[in-house]
Amino acid sequence: MVRKFLFLGLCMSFAMTKATAQDFTLKADTIRIDNFAGTAGTDCDVNAQLMENYILNKTNAPLTVNWVLLSKNIPLDWKLCGVCDNVLCRDENSPALTAFQEQNTNPINVGDSSLMEARIMVPAASTGTLGVVRVKIMTASTTDTATFIITKATTSVASISLNDKRVTIYPNPANNDLTIFTDKELNASRIEILNITGAQQLAQPVAKGAEKTQISLGSLAAGMYLVKVTDANGAVVTTRKFSKK
Repeated sequence: MVRKFLFLGLCMSFAMTKATAQDFTLKADTIRIDNFAGTAGTDCDVNAQLMENYILNKTNAPLTVNWVLLSKNIPLDWKLCGVCDNVLCRDENSPALTAFQEQNTNPINVGDSSLMEARIMVPAASTGTLGVVRVKIMTASTTDTATFIITKATTSVASISLNDKRVTIYPNPANNDLTIFTDKELNASRIEILNITGAQQLAQPVAKGAEKTQISLGSLAAGMYLVKVTDANGAVVTTRKFSKK
């Protein structure tokens, strides 16, 4: 009887170990580039930042891995130039990026790895500050997410307090339109609407000498957003929060 229970226990232990074994691991869950200044050019082949990660085969046989672009939350003037694996680099016009179509690697040899790389172009002139790209990687028994994050260096911090009435936004909550009042002495030149991760959703210049700027919110889903005001030198004047109904 004791031997029988011991045998069953060993079988259960083996089964649990097998069930929890991973087909692959990522070299890193998140690849980051922080305080990047941006590039003067906008050619993907020359100016894209190559953010390399690797899929490591943990099995005892060659392994084919599937992947799909989960999200690309980047400012409108940034560009996801491509996502690369050990087959090829799918560029910005590939269905892998435009239609989020599932892709697969070539078989990864035992003990070897496959490239998983995001290529992101960040213009130096952009006022966007955060880009996040996520790629879901999977086999029949293992799923993981590779995250690629770039933060862009800012030229200044907010120069006025949240209570400063020289900038006001209304109505808040907003429905179809949002009005932003900026005092002339602040020399505001551009207004951006950002989502809560900092990705640009809308942008509009401030007319010369104008104190009121109205932005249509019809294309935005309900939720929380940020208004960022920058001056003629590209410095951030202030950032304010509002909600869209």
